[in-house]
Amino acid sequence: MWSVLHWLSCEADAMRVAVPITLTKDERRELQKFARGRSTPARLVLRAKIVLRAFIWTAKASDILAQVSRAKAALSDKSPSV
Repeated sequence: MWSVLHWLSCEADAMRVAVPITLTKDERRELQKFARGRSTPARLVLRAKIVLRAFIWTAKASDILAQVSRAKAALSDKSPSV
């Protein structure tokens, strides 16, 4: 029991960094087909959904970062000189 708790605490300490995902239109279309497939094995459906959600999250995160960068630049341009 202790070894499991120790392993969990070590895993919690190690920070995992998500790798940006890039998909072509064909790859995205194929993953969407797998994710919606009625006769597709459940494991493949789940993996396709995970990859698609990670791709969408990565795209949203980069959009958010770009917006924040633009906002910071605009604020620094308008800051009063002292």
